[in-house]
Amino acid sequence: MVSIPLSGFFSPSSSHVDQILEWVSDTKQYPLFLHCKHGQDRTGMIVGLYRVEYENRAPTQAYQEMLD
Repeated sequence: MVSIPLSGFFSPSSSHVDQILEWVSDTKQYPLFLHCKHGQDRTGMIVGLYRVEYENRAPTQAYQEMLD
């Protein structure tokens, strides 16, 4: 288990997001369960950024997936 806390009130720094995305993209960590307290904003943001950066999804598509 790895805990990388993110504030629900303040934007994370770019370096913090990069650290999380680096960890999430490491397939040695798979299977991976990613969650936050509510499973909406922070989880959705990280998964959306992963989709855009590593899966070449359009930002609008990743954002819509987060909303859904």
